[in-house]
Amino acid sequence: MGQTVQELRRAYGFSQGQLAGRARILVKTLRKVESGNTARPRTIERIARALDLTPMQLYERAAAAGT
Repeated sequence: MGQTVQELRRAYGFSQGQLAGRARILVKTLRKVESGNTARPRTIERIARALDLTPMQLYERAAAAGT
């Protein structure tokens, strides 16, 4: 999941601070997610919405990428 979030963030041209702000989460939380730490479902939902995806779309992309 973490690598997928990081790749999508970069593709959208967001810094960690920008994406964290859009997702209404702390930057340190986003860093943990991108590092591969397990995240709460609500956090994944917020990140997905900030990337204009549904949580399911984000999970599917991560699964397809093997992350």
